[in-house]
Amino acid sequence: MTEEPATTLKEIPPMTRVATAMRRIRAWWALLVACAAALIVSVVGHTGATVVDEPVLNWVVAHRCSGVTTAAKAVSDVGGTSAMLTLAVLAGALLVWRRQWAAAVTVAVATAGAGALVVSTKHLIGRARPPVADHLVVETNPAFPSGHSLGSVVVVGVVTCVGLCWVRRRAVRVALITVAVIFIVAVGLSRLYLGVHWPTDIAGGWALGGVWLSACLAVFRDTTRQESG
Repeated sequence: MTEEPATTLKEIPPMTRVATAMRRIRAWWALLVACAAALIVSVVGHTGATVVDEPVLNWVVAHRCSGVTTAAKAVSDVGGTSAMLTLAVLAGALLVWRRQWAAAVTVAVATAGAGALVVSTKHLIGRARPPVADHLVVETNPAFPSGHSLGSVVVVGVVTCVGLCWVRRRAVRVALITVAVIFIVAVGLSRLYLGVHWPTDIAGGWALGGVWLSACLAVFRDTTRQESG
């Protein structure tokens, strides 16, 4: 009995590949929305995931050391508002220079939306930060969500994803994604280490940032598809 050859990616109809990708994007977006909603409910109701906040933070504070403290402060600074805004502006300027209008607008909208989302959610929820005695840096605004976590997910995420459109080598793509993920995780953990956020603040920032980033990338994907034909 002759064995039929396996179907390769090139043999799969383009519309089938698009439909599959869109289903995955919707599933990922739905998961992020569910996580963000669950975290918000937990924070507002002081239940659910928030039970881990105090034990985890206490453990982190008890295991601090000078070398890690220096590194955490540096990572936190690199993942802060000024640094992320600078990255977005530089990426946007490069995209405009290359006449990649849809990509430039996507970076701008994603960055501006991230800032608005952080400010509005902090104001609406108004969660108190951990005790000031645990702070290694000065922070006075509400805790949830972590602006560093949300901002790094959106800005680093959108710049990386847009940049991948012009990267063909698989190894380079994997390397860029890996570096971006490690950076985003490091920024979030630095805020926990510095004692200015509860773990659920950081998780909430990642989840909300992921929701907004996914929405922006979905629109960008649709726009570029229409432009290409």
